[in-house]
Amino acid sequence: MMSWKRSILMLLVSWLIPGSGHFLLKKKLKAVLFFVIITIFFTLGIYLKGQLYTPDPAFQRTIFATVGELGAGIFYLLSLISGYKADPSRISYDYGTAFLLTAGILNWLLVLDVWLVISGEKQ
Repeated sequence: MMSWKRSILMLLVSWLIPGSGHFLLKKKLKAVLFFVIITIFFTLGIYLKGQLYTPDPAFQRTIFATVGELGAGIFYLLSLISGYKADPSRISYDYGTAFLLTAGILNWLLVLDVWLVISGEKQ
């Protein structure tokens, strides 16, 4: 079992760079596959001009959607910083939003998987 500081750092890195937690756990093939899949999903979401959510207290669902998409780590942060704008008038908008949410939620599941391994709950 590792120290709590190292565990927190590993979880942070795992969230920030999809697949990196599995790479640090010496599961390199899984790490590469997860990174590629999440990158493709997030890139498709951006290409299809899906909604990149930010919290809006007037609409509660935006808070949950933001947490979901925030799971994509560096991809979400870079898109937010770059000033990315969704285009609701495009027919692909809903599909793009679904891809963005899926990328984020999938990475949250990977972070959870890393947590289970480093806590000794899973091998």
